[in-house]
Amino acid sequence: MSRNICAWILLAVMASASGLDAVASEFRAIRPIMTPQRAHAPGNAQPARWAPVQRKKVVDAVKEVIAAWNENRVEDVLDERFYDRSRLSDAMQGKVPRDARLEPLAIGEVQTLSREEVDTPEGRMMRSTVMVTVKTQVTYNDPQQGYQRRQGVNTYVLTITEPEESEENGD
Repeated sequence: MSRNICAWILLAVMASASGLDAVASEFRAIRPIMTPQRAHAPGNAQPARWAPVQRKKVVDAVKEVIAAWNENRVEDVLDERFYDRSRLSDAMQGKVPRDARLEPLAIGEVQTLSREEVDTPEGRMMRSTVMVTVKTQVTYNDPQQGYQRRQGVNTYVLTITEPEESEENGD
């Protein structure tokens, strides 16, 4: 008898559930991931195209950051918005050996993340945010282990401000 009751309850639950709309299909809708090529402004305007930052300017900026690291003045090259600037500088004072030298071994791919025109006291400038991958090496002398060499790959996000380029050639 208890089997009959369980069967009837199961049948009643299945019958009541069959009248409900299945909304799980909403989770399977294909929606393309927005990329700069697919993103459109209101009115179907094409996204703004910008020329990438010249590689030489990015290499110079990376060298400036590395020189600041070697001269123990990293806080000078960090953006004002960098979270805990002074804490990073203090940590470097205590944890990085005094004779440590940072050297770039290879500067890899450069990607321009954004560009915008800004007004500065020097005039109209182009501010670019770029991401660059750099293979670096730190060398130092450890009192217990002797000469040490540590390599790593780092990603830098840099802001480069340069005079705005005029578009005389119509590009």
